[in-house]
Amino acid sequence: MTLNFLIFFDNTQTINGTGECKRVWQDLFEKSPKLYSSILSCIAFDNKVIDHESITWRLANDEIFEIVLIYEVKNEKIYKVTALENENHKSKTRAN
Repeated sequence: MTLNFLIFFDNTQTINGTGECKRVWQDLFEKSPKLYSSILSCIAFDNKVIDHESITWRLANDEIFEIVLIYEVKNEKIYKVTALENENHKSKTRAN
């Protein structure tokens, strides 16, 4: 089973596979030493967990933005993450 990250609005795949996921997040954390995320709400339903998060200091940007992440689980492992981003922040939230 392959781990995939998708954008909700157009189903664009942003990360494919566990190895790529680790590389992307490691790079983000190295470039964002002050990164902070607060979970505003969390819903667990069937095989899905939905988190609404408030994030600051992503890529040294102190602006607060919100994101909703939908985690899908199979055999006790996350296999799909779908992100819903505010239209105003889409271009600002991509790691380079």
